[in-house]
Order: sequence, then structure tokens, then C-alpha cells
Amino acid sequence: MSIDDCPVHISSQVKSLGIIFDSTLSFIPQINNISRTAFFHLRNIERLCPSLSQHSTQILVHALVTS
Repeated sequence: MSIDDCPVHISSQVKSLGIIFDSTLSFIPQINNISRTAFFHLRNIERLCPSLSQHSTQILVHALVTS
């Protein structure tokens, strides 16, 4: 495919404004990415738990969920 004689490569996924769109618009890649990132941050919070009060841990978890 080309536009003004410039080749345009077809991609199975594109990222626009932080959202991953796939060719079937199933949002599975987007959901997988969000899940992976959330678990990464939750594991990091878990590592900090021994050094934090329960209240501070709750604030971190709530901040992660609402972000």
C-alpha cells in the first residue's frame, strides 16, 4: 500500500494515545498490557510492605488502582 508514492507498512497492532489497537479491535493486547503493568506495580508495593504502615500501603494500592 502506498500514499503519494510512499510505502505504508501494514501493522497488526498500533498504539495511539497509550491505547493498543489490534486489527480485530478485540483490545486483548491492551488488556494484557494493563494487566502486566498492574501486576508489576503490585509486586513492587508488596516488596515495600514490610517497611510501610498498613495505612501507607492502602494509599499506594488505591493510588495504583485509580491511576
